[in-house]
Amino acid sequence: MALGIDKLWGSRMTFILRLIAYGIFSIILSANSAIVTVEGDNLTFTYDDSTLFGSANIVGNSIFFLPNNFSAQSVNNQGSTLSSDIVDVQIKVKDETIHLMDRFVLYESGDYKISDSTASVDVSAQFMVTSFERTCDSHGIFVCNQSEIFGAAENFIDDNQLRDWSLTGFIDLDTLSLWGDDSYVNVRIQNNLYATALEPGDIAQIEKKFGVLGIQVELQPIPIPPAITLFLSGVIGLGMIKGKNYGR
Repeated sequence: MALGIDKLWGSRMTFILRLIAYGIFSIILSANSAIVTVEGDNLTFTYDDSTLFGSANIVGNSIFFLPNNFSAQSVNNQGSTLSSDIVDVQIKVKDETIHLMDRFVLYESGDYKISDSTASVDVSAQFMVTSFERTCDSHGIFVCNQSEIFGAAENFIDDNQLRDWSLTGFIDLDTLSLWGDDSYVNVRIQNNLYATALEPGDIAQIEKKFGVLGIQVELQPIPIPPAITLFLSGVIGLGMIKGKNYGR
C-alpha cells in the first residue's frame, strides 16, 4: 500500500514539475516576443514586432515594415556573413460575407556598398501564403499553400558607392487550382542578406530598410435569393408571352 502511495505521489510531483517548467517556458517565450494586432480597412493583421523586420504601420489593406538594423557586413578577408530572419503575419478578413483576399504583393528595398570586385553582396526573399481555412487537394486534407523565392531586381555594382536595391514578388490565388481566394491566411516572409569580403581592404555591406506587403481585396459576389430568381423568371416569361400576343 505504501509503495502505491509513493508511486501516486511521485507521478503527481512529476506532473506539477512539468506544469512549472511549462509555465516558465511560456514566460520566457512571452518575454522574447511581442504579438501585435492592427486593423486595416477590410483586414486585421497579427504579427510579432520583435523580429528584425521591426514594427509596422497599416495603410488601407497594406502593412509596412520598418526594419531595425537588418543588415549584413563583411570587411577585409572576413569571408561570408549572413543575416536572416522570418516574420509571420496572420491576415483575416473582417467580414468574409463582403470581402475576400485574392492577391498578395511584396516589395522590399534597402541599400548596399561594395568596395571592389573581390567583395559582393546579395539578398533574397521567400514569400509564402498558407490558408487557415481552405484545402487544395481532392481529398480535402492538405491546406492550400504557395511559396515563391525572389531576388534583387538590380545587378549589384562594385564601385565603392552607396546604392539602392529592391525586390518585388507576388502570389495570385486566382491562378491556383482549387484556391482562388481566401478569408484567413498566414503570410511568411523570410529575408536573407549576404555580404562577402575576400581580400584585405574589401568592404561589403547590405541593409534592408523598408518592406511592404499589399493585399488585393475583392468583393464577394452577392447571391440572388431563390424567391427573387423565381420572380424575375416569371416577369421575363410574362413579357415574352405578351410580346407574342402583341405580334398577333
